[in-house]
Amino acid sequence: LFFLLAIGLQAAGLCHQLLSLEPESIWYFSPYVFPAYTYSPVSDSVVPQNRTVLKLYQALSLGLLWGVVLAMFAEPISVGVSLLCVFLMALSAATAVFVSAVPAKLALAATFMDTPSVLEAG
Repeated sequence: LFFLLAIGLQAAGLCHQLLSLEPESIWYFSPYVFPAYTYSPVSDSVVPQNRTVLKLYQALSLGLLWGVVLAMFAEPISVGVSLLCVFLMALSAATAVFVSAVPAKLALAATFMDTPSVLEAG
């Protein structure tokens, strides 16, 4: 019950922070997940969003810990191992999405480059 409440608390905080953003905000991640920023077109500023990403990682880490505790103290062990695998895959997927955001934006920007513009710039 503790883990459900703790994960729910982190998820509620994450939802609150995501819903308080402006709809047209654009997310920017560093190549190593942290720091994360959003660009706010309304205030024309870059706002740090490290706490939002941290809440996501805290919720997923609590899920990992819950799976470990279930695998150690509950029968059958497969329930805890399954829960651990689900949260481990979610953590890996979230990290992969965040880390791949920068190369994807660079690839999109590279499509607008051509030889004359490079020669003109340099």
